[in-house]
Amino acid sequence: MTIEQNTLDGKIKLVHKATGGLWGGDKVNQEFSKFLRNVVGEEIFNKFIRENILDFLFINGQFETKKRSIRKDTEGEIVLQLPVSLCETYVEGTGKPLAETIRNSIHSRDISVMRGRFNISAEKCRSFFTGAIRGIIEHAKEMLSKPEYQDVKHILMVGGFSESPLVVDEMRSCFPDKRIIVPFDAGLSVLKGAVLYGHNTDIITSRPSPLTYGLSLYDNFDERKHDMTKSVMVGRERFILGLFEKVFTINEEVKIGSKRSIGVYENYVGKSDALRRSTKEIQIFSSSDPNPRYVTDQNCSRHGCLVVPPPESGWPDHVKGKVEFEFGATE
Repeated sequence: MTIEQNTLDGKIKLVHKATGGLWGGDKVNQEFSKFLRNVVGEEIFNKFIRENILDFLFINGQFETKKRSIRKDTEGEIVLQLPVSLCETYVEGTGKPLAETIRNSIHSRDISVMRGRFNISAEKCRSFFTGAIRGIIEHAKEMLSKPEYQDVKHILMVGGFSESPLVVDEMRSCFPDKRIIVPFDAGLSVLKGAVLYGHNTDIITSRPSPLTYGLSLYDNFDERKHDMTKSVMVGRERFILGLFEKVFTINEEVKIGSKRSIGVYENYVGKSDALRRSTKEIQIFSSSDPNPRYVTDQNCSRHGCLVVPPPESGWPDHVKGKVEFEFGATE
């Protein structure tokens, strides 16, 4: 989920970075598979998948299609074609027909097997959506509850899950003061948007930085501000290693095309010829913390590495330069 604002010149300003969780259509499919696993048993279901993967994909494909038609007021049963291989695997493992076991189980109210068909009550199918929809609603409410987003008037739903009437109905019920917009062929909207953006990258004027970005640098040790455990002695001098030199801060609004640079310096006086001819590596780190101190902090991770080869004659005694970052495109 993200929050966008239309500018007066018809462009888009991203005011909240993309966030979310595992609340899409795959979550519903996982709940369906989990239910099947509970019905036939863990060991039998794993054997069925292992030996009949195409049949497993076939029944999941059927559910993928059927789930898009489930609504709040849907009654009766959702009918799927049951793979023969699943019934055979069940009989081999238990010595009993699957249909008979289901009739005598706690699941008999929700499902039945008849003439090669797997019938699931609409109520049970709706339960597969509960976790995903709850996650979407709660996260959207949390975002929109912030004072700076009180003037949001429209919610645009895109992606395959937005084609589910059940999801759309729940969104309209939980956000009656918002206009819920579901474009035609919502499942392809993300792809179409990517193509349009490729043809007109200027449409987005700014976006919040998704993470804090910076370089890993070293400096002379200062006991007033540095951690002794992260320092090393080189000759008679003590240096602090792994300082997080920040370039962009998480959630900071940055205009597309903005450039920032950090100066770098290396002293090769008295260094060996082998060291003068070695490549210079500059580590780039990212963090979910707005003000990380060291690249070894808990929320930091290496984002990339710049490798700079030396000139043909090797590095001179004093090397000065800068690393320039340009904020743009889709990161």
